[in-house]
Amino acid sequence: MVAMVQSLPRVYVDQPLAPDIRVIFTRDQAHYLRDVMRLGTDAAVAVFNGHDGEWRVGQLDLQRKAGFGIATEQIRNQSSVSGPDLFFAPVKKTATDFIVAKATELGARALRPVITEFTHTGRVNVERLQINAREAAEQCGRLDIPQIGSPIGLRELLGSWPLAQSLIIADETGESNSAMKILNEIRVENHAPAFMIGPQGGFSKTELVFLRTLPFVITIDLGPRILRAETAVVAALTCWQATRGDWA
Repeated sequence: MVAMVQSLPRVYVDQPLAPDIRVIFTRDQAHYLRDVMRLGTDAAVAVFNGHDGEWRVGQLDLQRKAGFGIATEQIRNQSSVSGPDLFFAPVKKTATDFIVAKATELGARALRPVITEFTHTGRVNVERLQINAREAAEQCGRLDIPQIGSPIGLRELLGSWPLAQSLIIADETGESNSAMKILNEIRVENHAPAFMIGPQGGFSKTELVFLRTLPFVITIDLGPRILRAETAVVAALTCWQATRGDWA
């Protein structure tokens, strides 16, 4: 069954899914399925909506301006979303796109840009990030799409932080314990923690002093080398998945 699912093109749709439901594809999706994947009437597509699991859709009718199909069977049940949240200082466009795609692949539940003192890029196209997350979810087999929040200032975010959730911050100063050690020991109760990755150049000294005074903040060290912001995201989420996430 898994091999069969992986062989089908996957598409996210924003509509309910159930047996015999008529599934509507957008113009871009119809073009992708018809002209890129070369699917005909007898082919099938795997579709998901983030709520009703994954469904096989057949009897395809792929036109130039839209496409249609019929949901015939459920392939996978909807799984619960249990990954960590990710807050990150936006960087250049390509690197930010990379962060969103890889965080989606690595199971982040929600993502939100955070504006810090050293953030160089204040303008964030949230709609583009949502598209990147959706495409990454389609490709990696996720049954949901991470929530993408609008940019928020660091102090504003921390001022309304839920105290029951730990915030794990990548600390480039070398003054924290290793990520693997801390993640193996951290208490996880109702939900996963959140991770925060700073901008190019790291957090300011003032920000680090402030962060370390907060009772819900835990700092981790990601090794002896200076990592780019996008690399730090991948490293932190990989450590989480390997120690406490769905790889463990």
